[in-house]
Amino acid sequence: MMKSSIVFSSQPRSVAVGDFNNDHQIDMVVANSGTDTIGIFLSQDDGTFTNQQVYPTGFNSNPHSLAINHFNNDNYLDIAVANYGTNNIGIFLGNKNGTFSNQKVFSLNSSRPFFITIGDFNNDNKMDIIVANYGTNTIGILLGNDNGSFQDQITYSTGYDSLPYALVVGDFNKDKQLDIAVANYGTDNIGIFLGYGNGSFGNQKTYTTTLNSNPSSMAIGDLNNDNYLDIIVANSGTGNIGIFLGYEDGTFSTQNTFSISSNCRPHYVNVGYFDQDNQLDVVVVDSENDQVHILLQYDNGTFATITTYDAISGSSPFFVAVTNRNNDNQSDIAIVNYGTNDVLVFSKYFIKPSTRQRNYRIGQDSRPSSIVTFNFNNDDQPDLLVNNFNDDNLLILTGNNDGTFEQTRAYSTGSKSAPKCLCIGDLNNDNRMDIISANFGSDSVGILLAEDNGTFSNVTTYFVGLGSTPFSVAVGDFNNDNRLDIVTANYGFGGFSILLGHGNGTFANAMTYFTDIIFVPITVVVGDVNNDNKLDIAIADSGSNNVGVLLGHGNGTFSNPMMYYVGSFSSPNVIRLADLTNDNHLDIVVTTLDGGFVGVFLGYGNGTFQEITIYWVSFTSSLYGIAIADFNNDYRLDFVVADIINDKIIIFYGYGNGSFQLARTYSTGFGSNPYAITTAKLRNSNQINIIVTLWGTGNVGVLTEYVAAEFANQETYSTGSAPQPYSVTVGNFNDDNYIDIVIVNSGSDNLDILFNSGNGTFKTQVTYSLGTNSYPRYVIAGDVNKDYYLDIVTVNSKNNSISVLLGYGNRTFDIPRMYSTGENSYPLAVAMGDFNNDNRSDLVIANAGTDTIGVLLGFNYTSFQSGNTYSSNNTQGPQKIITCDFNNDKYLDVAVTFSSSNNIGILLGYGNASFGTMMTYSTGTNSTPQSLAVYDFNNDGQLDIVVANSGTDDIGILLGYGNGSFSSMIRYSTGKHSGPAAVVLTDINNDGRIDIVVANYATDNIGILLGRDNLTFNTIVTYSTGDNSLPISVDVSDFDNDGQMDIVVANHGTSSITIFLGYENGRFTTQVNYSTGYQSWPSWITIGDFNRDNRLDIATSNFNLNSVGIFLGYGNGTFTPVTIFSTGHGSAPQHVEARDFNNDGILDIAVANYGSNNIVVLFGVGDGSFLLGTPYQTGPGSGPWGLVIGDFDNDTKLDIAVANLESNNIYIVLGYGQELYGSVTLYSMDFGSQPYSVAIGDLNNDGQSDIVVANYGTDNVGIALGRSHGVFDIIRTYSTGVGSAPYSVAIADFNNDNRLDIVVSNSEADNIAILLGSGNGTFVTRATYSTGALSRPYTVAIADFNNDHIPDIAIANSGTNNIFLLYGYGNGLFGNETIYTLGYGYLPYSLAIQDFNQDGWMGIAIACYGTDHVETLIEMC
Repeated sequence: MMKSSIVFSSQPRSVAVGDFNNDHQIDMVVANSGTDTIGIFLSQDDGTFTNQQVYPTGFNSNPHSLAINHFNNDNYLDIAVANYGTNNIGIFLGNKNGTFSNQKVFSLNSSRPFFITIGDFNNDNKMDIIVANYGTNTIGILLGNDNGSFQDQITYSTGYDSLPYALVVGDFNKDKQLDIAVANYGTDNIGIFLGYGNGSFGNQKTYTTTLNSNPSSMAIGDLNNDNYLDIIVANSGTGNIGIFLGYEDGTFSTQNTFSISSNCRPHYVNVGYFDQDNQLDVVVVDSENDQVHILLQYDNGTFATITTYDAISGSSPFFVAVTNRNNDNQSDIAIVNYGTNDVLVFSKYFIKPSTRQRNYRIGQDSRPSSIVTFNFNNDDQPDLLVNNFNDDNLLILTGNNDGTFEQTRAYSTGSKSAPKCLCIGDLNNDNRMDIISANFGSDSVGILLAEDNGTFSNVTTYFVGLGSTPFSVAVGDFNNDNRLDIVTANYGFGGFSILLGHGNGTFANAMTYFTDIIFVPITVVVGDVNNDNKLDIAIADSGSNNVGVLLGHGNGTFSNPMMYYVGSFSSPNVIRLADLTNDNHLDIVVTTLDGGFVGVFLGYGNGTFQEITIYWVSFTSSLYGIAIADFNNDYRLDFVVADIINDKIIIFYGYGNGSFQLARTYSTGFGSNPYAITTAKLRNSNQINIIVTLWGTGNVGVLTEYVAAEFANQETYSTGSAPQPYSVTVGNFNDDNYIDIVIVNSGSDNLDILFNSGNGTFKTQVTYSLGTNSYPRYVIAGDVNKDYYLDIVTVNSKNNSISVLLGYGNRTFDIPRMYSTGENSYPLAVAMGDFNNDNRSDLVIANAGTDTIGVLLGFNYTSFQSGNTYSSNNTQGPQKIITCDFNNDKYLDVAVTFSSSNNIGILLGYGNASFGTMMTYSTGTNSTPQSLAVYDFNNDGQLDIVVANSGTDDIGILLGYGNGSFSSMIRYSTGKHSGPAAVVLTDINNDGRIDIVVANYATDNIGILLGRDNLTFNTIVTYSTGDNSLPISVDVSDFDNDGQMDIVVANHGTSSITIFLGYENGRFTTQVNYSTGYQSWPSWITIGDFNRDNRLDIATSNFNLNSVGIFLGYGNGTFTPVTIFSTGHGSAPQHVEARDFNNDGILDIAVANYGSNNIVVLFGVGDGSFLLGTPYQTGPGSGPWGLVIGDFDNDTKLDIAVANLESNNIYIVLGYGQELYGSVTLYSMDFGSQPYSVAIGDLNNDGQSDIVVANYGTDNVGIALGRSHGVFDIIRTYSTGVGSAPYSVAIADFNNDNRLDIVVSNSEADNIAILLGSGNGTFVTRATYSTGALSRPYTVAIADFNNDHIPDIAIANSGTNNIFLLYGYGNGLFGNETIYTLGYGYLPYSLAIQDFNQDGWMGIAIACYGTDHVETLIEMC
């Protein structure tokens, strides 16, 4: 065996502060219970502290508590420490320079000191010590001699089984003698010992803290300003704070309790002045929940404000000391973290509104856009109803008693229904709430009638009208027959439809109204706005930028709409009715998609409204959902809105008179894209929770507001961590033919490489840091970059990443390269293989935090770095962007359309990635320019620009002068109400003249303007792209190789592309359509030969599917069905362009991701498939809408210029270097699966690598079968037994049938299971083998230990501290169990197998987490 010296973590339990070196600065001392030391941190002039200087307190002393004072009368502070493990008090006498003498101990005999403090108990001006003796249920007084020594302790009983935990000292009865209060953890009380002034005390008087309260700490101070000391107690058992108000005679009131939160577990309490109001505040440490609470302004039994600091998960804050380091009349704190082995120093406290967010998965790319709260199952807890837009269903999330939710079941809303909006109502008068869905995809509404126990019937659909695409739905009794009716807002053909109810859950046919007045209705709401007891309707019309109000006649019909203007280009979105002024008149609140504001129309009560009052959020904001509630408990209505582009929700507080102020802004998470929003009170609480659908990530988020405790200055100082080795691997890292060992240390955030001396010993060690708080949990070795040297890959659980260290083969490695495994993924394991058979190393990661496995495919990825940003005060709303040399200086320039400011901008390039000041050219009032192209129209050798103006239904040409400036625009009509969205130039009819093709979004066609001489064109000829197709992008090329130009159009409305094949005379064949994917909403198109077959292919950006769609061409004008490649979760890609970024001769695709505010490149493999690169951010809330590719700095590397719609700027991203991996592709396992381990092999003998996953949370093994291009299908799972908690998997052929089998360790069932493979990807359980009672098997590995050419199995039993071997018989069965005992507390977590001493026998390297070392077992035969 080989072992290194054992290293322990410091596990600090206490901290005290004082000036140890008399420099008038506050220093610190920490009691390190794990390393049997105290640590001194001296303050420096810059406000920081020195590194820790440690002093030993004795072997197994386990120091618990500290006190500071002058014990030898030399004016230098001394330290007293309670050594719990060795039953003594240690005294460290201070020197003048901040150093200390060696410890002098004073025995407490059988007493175990748990807490220590000081005071002069006999009035001799000499400091005495008092300790809480946990083991003997006493307090002990050690009277001081003023020379650093103390008399033997005098004890006072605190009661049988009292288990005293903490002490405070003060004059409780105003007799000028010190008294003592003790927290008796075991007997649930506090004890008071009144002092006589001679070092003796009266008998204990107790005050109950209530049953099972377990008081663990106490502090004193005058909370109620009556000049008597009060006692504050941390009741760790009942999770509250106890207040005992003091009286003049030293007695106390009965306890008054104050609850911080339902799950709080206060461990330690102290007092200070944090908010500079001269009123005593309380600070509470909650070790169990990793929180620190500061309670402000005590009055009449309660605190006015609770503020909370959320510490690092697992930090276990244990103790807090209060001081004032900088003399600013505001308390500072020092906190020791037992779990993370450090001390935090915080100063300059302030409060900040914040939220805690918990997300619930709806589905990948589910696009949830509607949320309803109701108690569907009558259990007094609100449930959640949410739509899954892309998967054609709705989900019920049932509320639990603890305020959480769980998914119960999904209900179909019909094939290709795309439910967009949900509402509820009792449609059949059975006193149960039924569900109504607005089915955007199937032009219908869906009805699901409530049944017993919160379940619902299958859906019944009612047709609204062809092309209606209902966007919103509401219910009300419109004809006063006491039966609920339905109203829909019809996004497709405008207006609204009414379906009158029969009262039995069925409805009459839809009747449609006002399609000629209400153009693009987004939301419909119902209310009585004129107080005539007849329901009215209000509609947000994005098309006309109005809110329409229609008064009901009470017979199911309505008056003509009264239109209220919201603002030019504001795009009113979601509307709500509420009485904001308490005048019994309904008012209107409306969000704007493009305006960046919320509008309020105050009602007069007669059906009319005042003009709009605008409340600005941000120019970059796109506001969707809105909810109205009283968030600040002032009995006035407030509202909250969702900002989809900036990933925020914003709360406005109301004044009660219809006016509001912006009060709070909270993030919902990067790329979350908050959409619909509502509120609910959970856990029988009066606090309002905010519930929001996260369109980008496919989740529902529940946000709970709280007041955060923040500190302007925060510093962290290590007190010493043990390595805590979690995983081990082996390999030859220095090319000497000997096997070396690599260990990742979760405690010290690094890895150690132990180099083999050649005889199985390991004397040389090299350490590489993996980054602060990385918490590495797994390590493998392999040749990542195919240079024939072994590299190292680590899994970093806490920062959601892997690190790759490239080896040089000479004992050295490159600096770690970090790759994300996904937000909140908490990766636990990694395996390496070649998933797409390209001879590159790919990785699969087990992500326990997100119930996924992640795949990173190796490739030659191009990396990028940030460049400059350009904007102008004269431009707003950049849309599309192109690049050319407009001033003939051989440097690339940029032209951009600005839709909101009705102009284009020109940036002239300097050839060094920088550009000049933006020049602008008007495109005309209300022109709304969308797209642009470049050509020399007048044959003067200077480039001109053509612009598609959707607002004025034309295209405009600006003639260039060759110096970067342009003439005024010449206009050409594209047809009445055509709304051209894109323009492309080509010679359609082969006459040598340039022609123009436009995509007319509003009239569902393309238009062709054939060119003539002198800047003239024929009258436009149009070709239909289909009803409701909404063509948004157009491109041209020769798809059938006939020498004629063909046209491809991206149809946003019908999720398709249309191909028009060209004839010689400039005419085109009948259109042929290809689906881009259900509800994909293609937004742009690009053309290239993606599979190198010399045939043109097509790529689309699929906005709603977070993907690029690829159509491979056959060369005859036909194409394959679409193949989808992800652009990232919540990416909402808006623009695509193809170029070769990595110079491999294969086209790549650059994508502007509007939803996730980034650009990403899909790297072409050459067969029409693509690999997702690393995304590069374009700025928070930037909303990239267009991009163009060029070499802007003349370094021969392609760069990207991005038009950021929401942040109103142009952002340059410069090509830089190469990367090994791009973005992770995630595959969802079952909800709650918590994958812990992965293994790779060809399970179905198809030549493709497959993946086996140990799903710890759902007690099964999952199989993912590989397809071509590194894509996987999650096929099925195999149960490992209820409560088995599978921890590790490995693969081998156990029965010699040339089919791979699986072994899995079941950590909670104390066994391993063998699953024999059938060779087709399916398995049967062959046998289970016990690893011993309480063995808790962790890692399992396979090798031939007895050289019989049959695989054997080794298991690391963390529970019984041994290595368990099973020898294979070659038929799938195992026996000859052998156990190698390691020793108590070793906790073997991981093992790796190899021949370490070249004797032909396998050895085992073991990572022992508990003893912080690596063990080797050699020659196990």
